[in-house]
Amino acid sequence: MKKIISYILLLVLCVSIFAGCTPAAEDNALTQAKDYLYAMYKDAEAKTAVDYTVVGQVRIDDVTYPITWTTDKADNVQIVAGENGMVTVKLTPSTEDVTYKLTATLKDADGATASVSFEHFIPKADGLPATIADGTYVILAGNLTMSALAADKSYGYPYATEVTVADGKVSGYVAADVLTIKNVDGGFTIQDASGRYFYLKGTYNSFNVDAAAPAEGHIFSILVKEGKYLIQNNLNKKTLAYSASYSSWGCYPELTDDHASLVDIIAVTADGAAPAPDTGNTGNTGNTGNTGNTGNSGNTGNSGNSGSTTVPSGSVVMSFPKDNKFVTGKHYSYTSSSGKTKMELVLSESKAEALALEMIKNSDNTVTFKAGGQYLFCDGTDVKFVTSQSDNTKFVLETANGGYYIKCAVANYQGKAQYLEVYSGYLTCYGMGTDTSIYTFKLDAASGANGTISGQDGSNSGSSSSGNSGNSGNTGNSGNTGNTGSATVNGKLAASIDLKGTTTLTSCTDTQTVHSANGIKYTNDKASSTTANYSAQTQYSARAYKSSTVKIEYTGMVAIVLHLDDHSSGGKTYMAGFDGMEVAGATITRDNTVITITFASATNVFQSAELASQTRINSIDVYTAK
Repeated sequence: MKKIISYILLLVLCVSIFAGCTPAAEDNALTQAKDYLYAMYKDAEAKTAVDYTVVGQVRIDDVTYPITWTTDKADNVQIVAGENGMVTVKLTPSTEDVTYKLTATLKDADGATASVSFEHFIPKADGLPATIADGTYVILAGNLTMSALAADKSYGYPYATEVTVADGKVSGYVAADVLTIKNVDGGFTIQDASGRYFYLKGTYNSFNVDAAAPAEGHIFSILVKEGKYLIQNNLNKKTLAYSASYSSWGCYPELTDDHASLVDIIAVTADGAAPAPDTGNTGNTGNTGNTGNTGNSGNTGNSGNSGSTTVPSGSVVMSFPKDNKFVTGKHYSYTSSSGKTKMELVLSESKAEALALEMIKNSDNTVTFKAGGQYLFCDGTDVKFVTSQSDNTKFVLETANGGYYIKCAVANYQGKAQYLEVYSGYLTCYGMGTDTSIYTFKLDAASGANGTISGQDGSNSGSSSSGNSGNSGNTGNSGNTGNTGSATVNGKLAASIDLKGTTTLTSCTDTQTVHSANGIKYTNDKASSTTANYSAQTQYSARAYKSSTVKIEYTGMVAIVLHLDDHSSGGKTYMAGFDGMEVAGATITRDNTVITITFASATNVFQSAELASQTRINSIDVYTAK
C-alpha cells in the first residue's frame, strides 16, 4: 500500500513539473538578460564624480531586451538618452557625499520585467559646478595670467604675464594670454590663442598642446569655490595651479602652500587687445603744478605740458620726464664683467638729438615705433633698432601718472612682463619694480627732433668697470635690479658673481647651496625651513630661505653689494631677508633691490645672521680698497 501511494505522489510531481516547463523557460531568458547586465557593471567604478555611459539594451539569443534606467537621487543624477543605443548618466556633485542607487529594468516582448540595481557614490566636490559660456578668457592667479606655450613648443609649463585687475576687469595682457574655453560633454576644453588644446599625458604635471583634440586628457571640470574657480583635469583629477617657486603653471596631484589653485576666469577680447588707454580731457597747457584734467583723477599736471596723456598723431619723441631727457637712436653696447653683452639706447638732454618716431597702431591694440626704416625692438634683454618687424617690435601702452608705461608685447622673463625703463642713463628693459618713475615716458610731438640711428657696431661699448657696475655679472635682465641705486661704496669693484641659473653653481644639497666664480664663494646653509634648498635650475636666482644663513668669501673685501630679484607673487616679495640684520663690524642697508654691506676694516669672510624671510639674489659684487 505504501508503494502505491509513493508512485501516485511521484506521478503528481512529474505532471506539475511538465505543466510549468514553458513559463519557466521564458522567465529564465529574461533572468539571463538581467544576469548578463549585472555581470557587465558589477565591477564598474562605483565612486566617481565624472559623467559616464551605460547600455540602453542587451541582446540574448537574438532577442533584444530594452532597458529603462532610473535613480533614487534625481537632484544629483540625470539619465539622458544618447546615440548608438547608449545612455549617459550625468552627475551633479555637491559639497556633501552622495550615495545613490542606479536601477536597470529590462522588459521582454510580453511585457514581463526584471530589475537589477547598482550602488554608486559621488564624492563631495571641492566646489560646485561652474557655468561658463563658450568664449575667450584669461585665467589668473592673483595678477598672473596663464599664458600659451611658445609656438615651437608642444609641451611644458606655461609662464605668466603680470597684469592689472580692477573692478572685475583685466588690462595689460597680451594675445598669448587669451585662452578659449568651450563646454563639452563631461566638462570644458581649454585652447590657447592658436587653437591648440591643453591636455595632460601620462604621469606628467606639465601640459601638452595639440591642434587636434586628443583621445583623452583634454577635458577639465571647473568648480566654483570661495568665490573663485578650481580647475581639475578629468583624466587624473590633477588640479591646475600656479607655482610660485617655478613661476609657471602646471597640473598637480597634490597641492602645497607654493601652489595657487583658486583662480579667476575673466572674459576678454579674442584678439588679446588690451583696453585702450584713457586719454581723458586736455589739461591746462603751461600751467605749472595745476592738477588739470589729465584723464588720471587727482594726478598733478606736468610743468609746461598739456597735462594730457593723449597720444599725438604723426611722429613722436619718447621722453623721460624724471630727468627731462629724450630717447635717441644711438646704441650703447654694455658688456658685463662675465663677458655678456646687451644693447641699450642713449638718452640726451637735447630734443634736437631725440629720435623722431613714427608710431604705428596695430590691429591688436599694440603700437610699433619706426624710424629711418628700422623698428624699436625688445626681447627682454636687448633694446635696439632692427630692420624687420616681429612680435618683439610691438608694445602695449599703459596709462601712467603723467605719461605711459611702455610694455613689451611678448617679452617675458621669469613670469614677469618686460617694460622699457631708464637705468644709469640708458634705455633698457626690466620687470616693473616699485619705483614706477623709471618706467614712465611721455610721447610728445616730434617737432624739433632730428636724431638718427647709429652705433650698433659696438663703437659705443662700455664695461662693468666704467661706472655701470650695477649690471656686472648678470645675464639679460638681471643686471638692472639695482634700479634705485645703492649706497656709496668707498672702494673699487674687484669681482662679481652671477647667481642666476647653474653656471656658477658648484654644489647643492637639501641643506646647502654653494656658488663659486671669479674668486668669490657664496654659501647658503638652510636652517629650520621645511623646504629643501633650491637648485637654481635654468634662469632662476639663488634662494636663501627664512632662518638660513649666507656666507660670502673673498680676500680683502671692504664692501659687498647684493642685487636682488624683485619677483613678487600674490603681493609677496623676496627682498627683506637682510632688513634689520646686525652683524659685528658690518653695516647693512637696503635700497629697494640693492643691499650694501660695508665693513669697518677689510675682511675675507662675511657671515650673516639668520635671514628674516626668503631672499632671492641675482648677483654679488665685491669691493676692495682703492
